[in-house]
Amino acid sequence: MDVIALISGGKDSFFSLLHCIANGHRIVALANLHPPIPNSPSQVTTLLPTATSELFTSLVDGHKDELDSFMYQTVGHGLLPFYPNALGIPLYRYPITGSSVDQNLSYKFSVLGISGGEDGDETEDLVPLLRHILARHPTARGISAGAILSTYQRTRIESVCERLGLTSLSYLWQRKQEEILEEMNIIGLDARIVKVAAVGLDAKTWIWRNVADIKSRRLLEGLQKKWGVHVAGEGGEYETIVVNGPGWRGRIEVGEDEREIVDGGGGVGHARILNAKFMPRGEETKEQKEWVDVLKRPSLWDPEFEKILEALQERKCGSRQLESIITLDGGEKIPSKSVKRLGKVIFISNLTATPFPTEDISQEVNDIMTSLSKILDSYGTDLSRITSTTLLLRSMTFFAAVNKSYSSLFTTPNPPSRVCVSVGNGLPVGVNVMLSVTVDLPVTESEEYGRRKGLHVQSRSYWAPANIGPYSQSVSVDGWTAIAGMIPLVPASMEVVNAGVSIREVEEQAVLALQHMWRVAKAVDVTAVLGCVAYVVDEIGMDAASRAWKQLWKGWKGEGGFRGLWGAREDETDSRDGDSDDGLQPPLLIVSVEELPRSCVVEWAGIGLESTWLEKMKRKHEDENDYDRNAFLRDKWGIQSGVKTSINGIMSCSSMWYGGWNDGRRIDVPLSSCGGGINILFFPPSNAGPEVKSISALVKVIVKKVAGEEMGFVAGGIVVYIPVATGTVGNFMEAWDEQHSSEVAVQVIPVKRVWDCNGMEAGLGVVVRMCGLQLGTVSLTGE
Repeated sequence: MDVIALISGGKDSFFSLLHCIANGHRIVALANLHPPIPNSPSQVTTLLPTATSELFTSLVDGHKDELDSFMYQTVGHGLLPFYPNALGIPLYRYPITGSSVDQNLSYKFSVLGISGGEDGDETEDLVPLLRHILARHPTARGISAGAILSTYQRTRIESVCERLGLTSLSYLWQRKQEEILEEMNIIGLDARIVKVAAVGLDAKTWIWRNVADIKSRRLLEGLQKKWGVHVAGEGGEYETIVVNGPGWRGRIEVGEDEREIVDGGGGVGHARILNAKFMPRGEETKEQKEWVDVLKRPSLWDPEFEKILEALQERKCGSRQLESIITLDGGEKIPSKSVKRLGKVIFISNLTATPFPTEDISQEVNDIMTSLSKILDSYGTDLSRITSTTLLLRSMTFFAAVNKSYSSLFTTPNPPSRVCVSVGNGLPVGVNVMLSVTVDLPVTESEEYGRRKGLHVQSRSYWAPANIGPYSQSVSVDGWTAIAGMIPLVPASMEVVNAGVSIREVEEQAVLALQHMWRVAKAVDVTAVLGCVAYVVDEIGMDAASRAWKQLWKGWKGEGGFRGLWGAREDETDSRDGDSDDGLQPPLLIVSVEELPRSCVVEWAGIGLESTWLEKMKRKHEDENDYDRNAFLRDKWGIQSGVKTSINGIMSCSSMWYGGWNDGRRIDVPLSSCGGGINILFFPPSNAGPEVKSISALVKVIVKKVAGEEMGFVAGGIVVYIPVATGTVGNFMEAWDEQHSSEVAVQVIPVKRVWDCNGMEAGLGVVVRMCGLQLGTVSLTGE
C-alpha cells in the first residue's frame, strides 16, 4: 500500500513511518501542519528533495515557534524543511488555521458539522492538505500516524481517513512505552527533546537530550516510578524532534548557540531553534525496505497466550457429549418481537422485516431499522443510545450489503458493540436478517458525562483488529461493558491468521481471538469478566475454545473473572496454583453456528465490569478505615461464584457479580440498582430429572430461575440459544408465551449445537441479564 506519513518531526510519527515500511507499505509523501505565517495565504507548500542543504525555516516577525494545539506538535517545526533531503521523500505543508473547537475524545465530523478555517476545528486543516497530496499521489491508500495512547488524536485522524477513503495505520497504538524507546535506541533513532512540561523534567537539563539513549530512558523510568511520568511522553510530559535515523541521508545539526530555551512558566519550557544545517553523508541511497533491516516487529502473541496455545497443542482431548433427551415438535415460527424496559435499559429483540422472497437484503435491513427507529422514538430516544447489537444473517454472503445499510445509520462516535454471525436455515423461510439490541435511555446532560464510554479503533496496529464494520470494540454504560465479537485477524495486516482447517489452525484461531478480547478488556479498564459466549462452526472449534478458556484460568484461586485484569497485584502469585487443572473461572457458553465473518472458525464475545464503576460501588459499602479489596469482592459481593455443577436437571448454573445458586450454600450479597450480573444456564443433560423432559416443563424451570424477584433481583432480558437439531424456535416461543408473557425480554438465536465450558453438550443455552432492584443485602440459597 502506498502511504502518506503524517509527521510532526517527533519520534512517534517517524517511528510509525518505519513500521509502515516494515509491514510492506511504501511511503510516498510526508505531510505536516505548522503554525501560520503572518500575512501569508493559507496554501500548501511543496518541498521536494534537492541538493540544497540550507533549508532551515527562520522565524519571521509574529511567526510562532509553538502553538498550544491539542492535536498537533509544532515546536521545532523550523527543522521540517530538511526532511525531504534527509529521506528522499517530498514534504507537503499547510498552516494550522483552526483551533480546538471540539475537545471531546471522540470526533465525528458528519455529526458535529464542524468546518475548517479560522473559526473551525484544527482537525479539519488536515483535509485540504491530504486532498492536495492525493491529487499528486493518487495511488496513496493509507495514512501513517504515531498515536500510542491518545484517543483524541487517533479518532480525529480516523475521521478524516474515513471521509477520504484512506486506511489509518497506527502501529504504535497500545504498545508499551518502555519497549518503544528501547527499540528506537537499537535502530539508531536520534530524537532530541525540544519541550518539557512535567515535574522532574527541568528544561536546562533535558532540552536537546536524546530521549532514546539508555541513560535518558533509565532516568525517565525513575521519574515514572516516582511521579507517574509517561516514559514516552504520552501525558504531554515532553516533545521531541528527530535529527537522524534509519534511512536518513545525513543528519540535522543544531549547535548550542543556535538554540535557546523559552520559559513558559509553571515548569514548562521549550527550545527555540535559531539556526540549523543539514549535513549529508554522501552515501548511496537505500531502498525503503533496507531502512528497517534491524527493526523489531512485536510478536503476534502475548507471552501468556503463547503459553496457552502451546498447552493446547501439546495435549489433545476429545469432546465430552451428552445427548439431549428433549424432543420438540411443531412447525416453524418467526420469534416474536420482544420489547421490554427495565429501569434505564430497553431490550429490543428479534426484529425482522416482512419476508422478501427476492432476497432484497438492503430493503430488508432498511425495514428493520425503520421499525427499530419507531420503537426508540416511542421511548424518546434514538439509535445513538444503543449499547450492543446482535445481527443474525442467513448467509455471510449478505454481509457486505447488510453492513452497507447498517453503517449508513450508525454515524455517531462510538457506535454500539456488535456480534454478527450466520445461522443459516435457523432463520425462517423468507427471513434473511434478524436484529436484537440493548438500549440505554437518555439521561440528563450532567449524568451523561462518564456514563457511556466506547472504544472504536479503526486504525491498523499490532494491538487488536481494527473494526471491520460500524461497531465499537466495546461500549460501557454504568460500568456494564459489552465487548464485540472478536475474530482471529492479524491486527497489522487485518488478514485471518490461518485457514482454520487443521486442528492446530483451529486452536490458533481460538487462542488469538481470545487474546484480542482480553486486550480490549484491559484497554477499557474492565476489572471483571462476567461471562463469555464463544461462537464456533464445528466440534473442533468447541474443543479448542473450551480448552483455551480453561487454560486461561488454570490454577486461579482468586476471585472468579478477575485474574490479570487488575494489573500488577501483589497477591496474584499466591492466588494461582500452577499444578492444578482447575481454576475459578467465569461462565462460558459455546455454540456452533453456520458461518462467522471472514470464514473464521471461532469468535469470542464477552461481558465485563469497568473498574471505575466497581470502585464507585465499593465506596458505597466499605468502611474507609477497614477495607480489604479481596474480602469486599469475595464476601460482600459474591464475585467468587464460578461454574457450578448439575442442580436438579440444570447442567450448570453460573453467575457472577451478585453470587448465585451456590450448591446449596447460602450466601449474602448486596445488590445495586444499577448493577447486576449474568447467569448462564444449560438445559438439560442426559441425567436430567423427569420434570424437564418436555419443552413446557423446561420453560417452567427457566422461568423459575430467571424470575427471581423474591431474591432482590430480576432478569431484564434473556438470550436463548436453541439448537435447530433439538427442536424449533416456534416450540420454545409458544411455550414461553403460554407460561411467561410478562416482563422479561426474550432474544432467540437459533444455533446448531450448545455446549458448556467443559465441552458437555446441552439441549439449550440461556444467558440471563440480571439487574438488582435495590441496594441492600439479600440472601441467595441454592436448591
